[in-house]
Amino acid sequence: MAPAALAFAAVAVAAWLGAGTGVASASAMAVDCNGAQSGTQASCGFTPGANFAVYVRAAKAPSQGYTGFQTKLTWDPATLDYAPTKAVAVAADGGEIFWPEALLPLRSTATGSVVHGSISGIVPPFPTSSHEGVLLDLAFSCKTSGSSALTLVPGSADPLGSGYVLPSGAVETPSIANATVTCGAGLGGGGGGGVSAIGCDKLDGKAKRRCEGREQECDKFNGAAADACLLNAKRLAKCDRKKKSKKRRLCVRNAKRLAKCDTLRGKAKRLCVRNARRLKRCDKLRGKAKRRCVTKARRLKRCDKLRGKAKRRCAARARKLARRGSRS
Repeated sequence: MAPAALAFAAVAVAAWLGAGTGVASASAMAVDCNGAQSGTQASCGFTPGANFAVYVRAAKAPSQGYTGFQTKLTWDPATLDYAPTKAVAVAADGGEIFWPEALLPLRSTATGSVVHGSISGIVPPFPTSSHEGVLLDLAFSCKTSGSSALTLVPGSADPLGSGYVLPSGAVETPSIANATVTCGAGLGGGGGGGVSAIGCDKLDGKAKRRCEGREQECDKFNGAAADACLLNAKRLAKCDRKKKSKKRRLCVRNAKRLAKCDTLRGKAKRLCVRNARRLKRCDKLRGKAKRRCVTKARRLKRCDKLRGKAKRRCAARARKLARRGSRS
């Protein structure tokens, strides 16, 4: 471990030990033994030699939020192998830690265990997070036939154990849901499975793999963010089912427009969707007709920001200019 990581570990342990008895648990963490499946999988099966992703999830954030977290995950090293393919860094830098507020990421490995942690700032007051979803994305493989628990050690049992750092500086030990992996011949990625939530099972080949990749990415979010991600993934899955490449490209273009609208609310969202539908109609045209259609859509988009008579006059002028352009 690098000197910076050792320094952070010392600070983390000091904070942990200084937290006294901590506070009553009102939060939760969970181990998901197969990140390739939707939902949180508590029981999974793989063939010997198979690689798989294990997620550690913030199943429920503390009610007052948290400014740091730490996890200690253990397993049977005779059955499973932890072989990190990512750096000890945040996800944006290609790392294992998916906590959006993460700074100074920590990883410390030993035979059959790994400790991760991070805080949200360097100088107090630290930013508070309410993130629920994937905290860690870890690479495992089956070494041989057998069964192994994937266990999060609680902070109340180990100074380097799992917990949330609260804004007050106290540490909350969450309720924990562990998982079990069975390695053996004839087993495939266990838990859940079946019909895809976005229709990936209706595809095959590269299209199916792309679809499953999108569904897996959405599984890293919770709540409204997860819903928006799955909605867009479902649109793109429909595009993948189109046989002709041009229709597929136009479908993807419209899906991207609607994905931008999904980030808005209320009236702004409705107007965005309306404009996306106008542009979708333009996509079916070519040459001058298409350019005139796009120009008209842009004018009408400006009109959408007005009200009453001003809006009606603006729309009438946009349509009149479009008709005049079609005669030229």
